[in-house]
This record gives sequence, structure tokens and C-alpha cells, in this order.
Amino acid sequence: MKIVVCGNYGAGNLGDEMILGGLLETLKSIDPNAEITVLSGKPSETSKIHKVKSVEKFPAGIRSFFTNTSKTKEALKECDYFILGGGGLFGSLTFNANFIWGMQAFRAYLYKKPVLMLGQSIGKLKGLTRKLIVKRIFKKSELIVVRDPESKSRLRSLGIKKNISVAPDFAFCSKAKVLDTTEKKAVIALRQMDYISLLFKKQIANFLDELVEFGWKVKLVDFQKGELQDSKLNEDVISMMVRPQKVKHIKSQNKILEEFSRANFVLGMRLHSIIGAIKNETPFIAINYAPKVEAFLNYTELSQYLVNMEEADSDDMMKMFKGIIKNRDSYKTKMKQFNKKAEKAHVEIRKIIKKVMS
Repeated sequence: MKIVVCGNYGAGNLGDEMILGGLLETLKSIDPNAEITVLSGKPSETSKIHKVKSVEKFPAGIRSFFTNTSKTKEALKECDYFILGGGGLFGSLTFNANFIWGMQAFRAYLYKKPVLMLGQSIGKLKGLTRKLIVKRIFKKSELIVVRDPESKSRLRSLGIKKNISVAPDFAFCSKAKVLDTTEKKAVIALRQMDYISLLFKKQIANFLDELVEFGWKVKLVDFQKGELQDSKLNEDVISMMVRPQKVKHIKSQNKILEEFSRANFVLGMRLHSIIGAIKNETPFIAINYAPKVEAFLNYTELSQYLVNMEEADSDDMMKMFKGIIKNRDSYKTKMKQFNKKAEKAHVEIRKIIKKVMS
């Protein structure tokens, strides 16, 4: 069996690499002999990280006139199945994203390949063009798996009547190290955006200063490198702190997942930092910057630990933090329960995928 997997891979985003890692584990468990090719922004990097064959994804815009796509076309022509592998690819954050990922799926349809939409979350769709793109590519697909019930509802509102399965992000399919530690180590994963207010940065800085005052070792991590890197935001926050010398800034993505396994608290703005916290049963506060974050927290039934970005206040976050640490055991129990739910859901999803591919 030959499978082509496409997604936002090779773009320097650790969350997307976590999705790919879990998706590859799922496919290999279904067919250990499957020949898998990943379409990536940086094929050599993807091959090195995931030990899999990788070629360029189909480019968009001006790049499409200057990029050699012969290997990509060959992989697509020869494959038995095409998988568009999840994440928040569709929604209203940018129009270009909907067009770029829609085009990847349309290419597969052009070659008459069965398309599986796996691990998708659908944001709020504004504008007729966005809605038409999403409706067309999902309506023609062989299988749809979304990662929260709200995404399913949005597809239903577009008139998608076929079966839609719901299962947590495919990052849950990769194993995590759950360490029972009382060490005061906090991991902070913020997300760089086009506009982030000075007030928000200052509130985060104040909160981190309080953590340091209470004896916590604070580490800010860059989930995204490259063009949209988190490094600048982390540096801005550190510069606003009273005790900047007491925190560390981790830029190497190779070390970030290890930091999560050893942390005892996470302040997560990046969705996959929250997923990493839940997988490791680590108490967290989530910062809501996009619908997919709130949708995921609602699905996990842990939305009481969600703070809206526009309303972030250091005093309120510290009050929430103290309550979380005080009730750490019950909090860990809730995360353990969701991890079991996620495992059970993905056992069923593997059965469904295997049936479609048989």
C-alpha cells in the first residue's frame, strides 16, 4: 500500500510535527509495510526527523511557477490513498491557508485518489469562498475525522451529510513520559501573532515574576521557528520582567518535549503545548487566542482552566494557578481520564481507517 500524507510539515512548527508523528504511528500500526511519502515544506528535514520518505508539497502563488514538482506528482500518481493530515488548516485566520490546503486536496482529486481528511479542526468560516473550498474538498473525501465536536457542527452547517468521526488530535497517538514530580518547574509556550498588545505581554511578565518569586524555575519555549517564530514574543516578555535573569529561553525544538515531561506546570498558548501538558498529566492554564483552543478545551471538559487572551490578567491567573496546584491530584485525575478517552477513540479510528483502506 502506498500512502501520501500532506500537512503543514517542515514549517518549523513543533505542534504540526507532533501531529505527523502520531499519524505515522497510526498508519504503521494499520499496515507496517505501507510505503508512506510525506509532502513537506522542507522534505530533507521531515525525512531526518520522522525517518520517512518526503518530497515537496504542491506550492501556491508565484512559487508554483518556479518549483519543480515532478517528484510530488509522481508520488501522487502512484499512491493508493492521499491523507490531508490535520491541524487547524481550515478557518478564518487567513484566506491563504484555506486556499493552500484546499489546493493540495484538489490535486489528489484531479488524480482520482481517495482522500482521507484526518485530525482536522474547522475554524469559523467567514466568506462564501472559504465555505465553498471547505465544502467541496470535504464532501468528496472518503473519510472525515475531526478533532472536536464544534468542527463537526461547522461541517454539518455546510451541508456535509456523510459520516464524521470525532477523535482527539493525532498527537495523542504518540507515547508520552508521565513523570510524577513535585519539582517547581514551569514551561511557558506563547504564540507569536501579527498583533499582540503590550498589555498582554506585561500581564504575562508579571505572572512569571510571581512564579519566580515563589521559587519556580521558569522556561519559555519556542514552538515555532522560521518566519513566524515565537522567539521575539518570548524575548519581549522576558525584557518586561523584573527578574529576567531568573528565567531560561529554550530555542531548540529538540529539547522542548523533554522539558514538558519534566514540568509541573504549563502556561500554554500554543494548542499543542496544551495537548503536551494533558498527555503528560501536567497542570496547565490555557490562553485562548483562536476558536480551536476553546473548542479543544470544551471537548476535554477542562475549559475552566482557559483564559481569554484579551482578558489575561496576572492576578486572576495567579489565583487560578494557586487553585490548580492546591488541587493537583484531582486535576491530574481529569487529565488521566481524558487520555484514556483519547486512547479508546483512536483505537476505533484505526479500525475505521483500516476498513476504508482494505
